[in-house]
Amino acid sequence: MADSTPLSFRDGEFVLKGKPLRLFSGAIHYFRIVPEYWQDRLEKARACGLNTVETYVPWNLHEPRPGHFNNEGILDLRKFIKIASDLGLYVIFRPGPYICSEWEFGGLPSWLLSDQNMRVRSNYPGYQRAVERYFSWLLPQVKDLQSTNGGPIIAVQVENEYGSFSFDPSHVIWLRDLLWRSGVTELLVTSDNESCAKGLRRRLEKPAEASSGARSDVDLFNIPGVLPTANGMTADMLRAVFTEIRREREGTQVQDAAESNKEGNQEEGLKIKQSSRPLMVMELWAGWFDFWEAPKHVTTPARLLEETVRYAFSEGSSINLYMFHGGTNFGFMNGALQLTADGALDALGNDEMISTTAVDVDSYPFKPDVTSYDYDAPLTEDGCITGKYWAVRRLILEEKGKLNQDAQVALPSFPSGNHRAEFPLVVISWDAGSNDSSDETLERLGWNEMLSFVTKRVEEKEDPRWMELYVFPDGEIQSYGYIVYRRELDSAINFSPDRKTNLTYTGRVKDKGNILINGKSNAQVDWSAKDASVTLTGTGSTSTAKPPSLDIIVENLGRVNYTSSDNQARLNTQRKGLNGPVTLDGAPLKGWEILALDFEGGFLDRALQSDAWIKLDQSSVDGQTEKSSGPALYRGTVYLAREPADYFVRLEGWHKGVLFVNGFNLGRYWEKGPTRTLYLPAPLLKMGINQVVIFEEESEGGQIVLGIEPQLG
Repeated sequence: MADSTPLSFRDGEFVLKGKPLRLFSGAIHYFRIVPEYWQDRLEKARACGLNTVETYVPWNLHEPRPGHFNNEGILDLRKFIKIASDLGLYVIFRPGPYICSEWEFGGLPSWLLSDQNMRVRSNYPGYQRAVERYFSWLLPQVKDLQSTNGGPIIAVQVENEYGSFSFDPSHVIWLRDLLWRSGVTELLVTSDNESCAKGLRRRLEKPAEASSGARSDVDLFNIPGVLPTANGMTADMLRAVFTEIRREREGTQVQDAAESNKEGNQEEGLKIKQSSRPLMVMELWAGWFDFWEAPKHVTTPARLLEETVRYAFSEGSSINLYMFHGGTNFGFMNGALQLTADGALDALGNDEMISTTAVDVDSYPFKPDVTSYDYDAPLTEDGCITGKYWAVRRLILEEKGKLNQDAQVALPSFPSGNHRAEFPLVVISWDAGSNDSSDETLERLGWNEMLSFVTKRVEEKEDPRWMELYVFPDGEIQSYGYIVYRRELDSAINFSPDRKTNLTYTGRVKDKGNILINGKSNAQVDWSAKDASVTLTGTGSTSTAKPPSLDIIVENLGRVNYTSSDNQARLNTQRKGLNGPVTLDGAPLKGWEILALDFEGGFLDRALQSDAWIKLDQSSVDGQTEKSSGPALYRGTVYLAREPADYFVRLEGWHKGVLFVNGFNLGRYWEKGPTRTLYLPAPLLKMGINQVVIFEEESEGGQIVLGIEPQLG
């Protein structure tokens, strides 16, 4: 820390401009909330008694292509921070580059994986160069928003939960130095959970277990110039981390932090007696997240949250509620987990490390997160208050009273209400008298027709390869959505109803595949089977006028965002699609057309202009006639005669796919749940006609209802 840094600490307390400060913070991620609601969520945080807000920064959204940056709309970070500042909130800035956060690839851009030797979260030169370029764009945008320059940013985090990934601090030290060189002058912090604390303690007790190449004079709880903080859900979890933060280590200098700053040596600035460090819970887990195909929505009792907050306060700790408000994993931004069969993270801090030597880690359960990031937080996905909100508010008020014995403590007034609609609507309606409805039926654009509007396509002369290894003519590398491997088959192959053909692929499908013959779904595969052979059944057509076509559609369901120290390489293998030979009845299939169905680059706009859309009648939607099968686009409209409000879209009878409203990708839906609705914020709607587009992977469904309550499962 430099001497001019406003936030320092002394005798176990934070000090801001010479006065003691307890941080009451909450996590609110700007990129999970439409910008029109940033003010509302931040006002509710302030009314809960918070004096600070914390946010991550998603590298993958801000740099979607190498050297191409975006900070507009939902990514206008400066605007978000300035709103917080105007409300009198301090800001904890967590730029990554890795953020975890149940976010796609932990916020890392997947184009990193086009380098087949890539080692993320390390000092691998290719990774370092990419991080340096990103930080050289990002950090100048917030330099003037630091508290040393009169702004609200009072702390900056270095990486994220690195101790769950590696015990070697060299990468964290490199990032620390990069932040300093880039003009960061605020207090630097790290955050780690119980598994790191216990794992590190074992290593300190058994030095022979330490990995070669690690610096022996520092560890992850004793990096000069960086304050360690804790993550956890329970008092026991926090206690384990607090113990390591306070534990005296060899070589530490017994001196005051402020006095150390005067020496002007940033690396020596926090080489101080551990007992003088303030405690901070950077992530006090207020709830938890959901996976697709889970039996139900995960909730945690308010009582547990109260107990953990009370424990933190009893230790004199500052807190950051993670999440205070979760928001939504819009589009394809949900992450995933793939841990041991018993689930290391499900155990919430199990300290038993399971060796993965000679184990096929791809066989571990793959659990992609749902679109909703409600998190069972104090504020719901759409910003409504919960019982947890009032519980936290009461505890903060009590604690502020203790810290201000001679002063009357008051909290700001609570912002008015919520934005939920009063009445549900349907996208398809045959009631011409309805004020809010549509008098149009659904329309369908078939698979082959919709693919004609995909512009990202290349030829593959050999076997299929991973999504990230293809560079399209415009220089782009596909990151999200679906990759299509397409080819014509030998005209001699007869897919008659009484014939069965075996298709065999190499390795594993990453993550879910749909196999089409002549544009019709024939079989489905997923990550769970390795080197599998799939039986393709007859299509009912024996025509030889045109050679049969084969499409293998593979969906990226979300890249892993967290892995443990016993399996660091997991993050470097997050490539999607197929990779290796494909055979049909033993005959190799060489030569493919590769199409990136990522719904970017104006794809929907072009498809909506097509004259090949076919109207569906009411009997089809009502299930009275046979519905079309196979992947396709569907579109309909809903008319709003009044000011828009928040809805929760329910797709009745639909199976799996992606939903767009007025061109905005709301995210994935899946009949397997547990989530049954997609949050639709009012700012994405308008008075008059609103267009709804569905990409359905399997077969035509029923009505699309704009409901007024979430169904999280």
